[in-house]
Amino acid sequence: MTASKAGLETDATENDSFPRQELISALMVVGFVLLFFPEPVTSVLGVVLVTLGGGLWVRDLLRQPGQSIQ
Repeated sequence: MTASKAGLETDATENDSFPRQELISALMVVGFVLLFFPEPVTSVLGVVLVTLGGGLWVRDLLRQPGQSIQ
């Protein structure tokens, strides 16, 4: 019973990381697109989104597989 419970926890962790990966990708893509518009506001927002996406990506890479984000 413990093995199946551990398996369920692993599946839940993998399922939770999928939307997070989509969010990181979306933030970085939208940020890069905004950098191409010559307005200062869109450029600043683009830099903020790319930085935020990069920070989340690094945090996700450094996080241990068994840890949960709170």
